[in-house]
Amino acid sequence: MTTTTPQSSQYSNLLDLLALFTEGTSRIAELEQRASEHMIEFLDEIRAEYAQLQASVAEAQAAIESAVLQHPEWFAGKSTLRTPFGSVAKRKATSLDIQKPELTIALIQQDDTLDDAVYLRVVEGVNKEALNLLDDATLRRLRVRRITEEKLTVKPLSVSLGTAVKAQEQGDEERAAA
Repeated sequence: MTTTTPQSSQYSNLLDLLALFTEGTSRIAELEQRASEHMIEFLDEIRAEYAQLQASVAEAQAAIESAVLQHPEWFAGKSTLRTPFGSVAKRKATSLDIQKPELTIALIQQDDTLDDAVYLRVVEGVNKEALNLLDDATLRRLRVRRITEEKLTVKPLSVSLGTAVKAQEQGDEERAAA
């Protein structure tokens, strides 16, 4: 069986594009290989400093969380404390503590008001997402405690060049108007 090769400018263009694609893909692979080699060398150079900085950041975050938890007044009427050096956000998060899953499973199965397919997983595990929607009285009846705790998020300062440029332009306009 013989096949004929289409002879058109579109087909010629397709061949050019496929050649470009193949050459580009090969070159990208070469560059990624070189980058990997340089990355390994670079990581060897910075490993000690990186580990020290990670430890410092972890200690700083723990100290920030401790300080924030000791001063709830810093969050009066707001959930995020913004400073020139970053921000700390305080959020409430809940989780369910099921001490005896087998007992909770049996209680759900006995309760005619709860649909087993919704509150139990096929593997006979408790569906925490569904139970989380229940009221506290029902959870107590199922021997489940709702735990509420504070969650903190610490973020470093981020510079927005767009905002900085806009502020600079606005300052220039105000000086020109004066």
